[in-house]
Amino acid sequence: MIKKITAMRKEIAAIRSNTLARNILIHSEIEKIAQECEKNNIKLVLLKGAALIELYPEYSFDREMEDVDVLVGQKNLKKFLQILNFFGYKQFKDDPNVCYNETTGIKIDITTKLWYLSDKEQFELTRKLVKVNNVYVLPPQEMLKHIVVHCYIEHNYVEDKW
Repeated sequence: MIKKITAMRKEIAAIRSNTLARNILIHSEIEKIAQECEKNNIKLVLLKGAALIELYPEYSFDREMEDVDVLVGQKNLKKFLQILNFFGYKQFKDDPNVCYNETTGIKIDITTKLWYLSDKEQFELTRKLVKVNNVYVLPPQEMLKHIVVHCYIEHNYVEDKW
């Protein structure tokens, strides 16, 4: 029994270590991209998991990120895509709002608008964004709403990791 518990603990430690290593890699990519965005007056808004980890770094041990979801204003999309291209990201042919870096294995999903908001609400939201280091996140109530809407539409359930 003790051997099983010890083996389980080692397995959990390895999983947490791999998750942390991947999240550190993703965070360093976000930081590089965010610095370029800031130089170009682009507000880079992190959504969902990346935003949660930016706000609560302790989640880096347990919250596995499959991709990075970002919100970038439509007027800045072309420049943002150029920045991603500079860092080795290529657009998916089937979905030009998804970019992938083969070297790092990181995928970035880009949206230019939260579809459930009117233009007026979207404009108001941009004035309420919360700056964290070089990136922005949604205000708490909007972040919660975004996560719930995403889970309902994309997954039809709320995942524990949220």
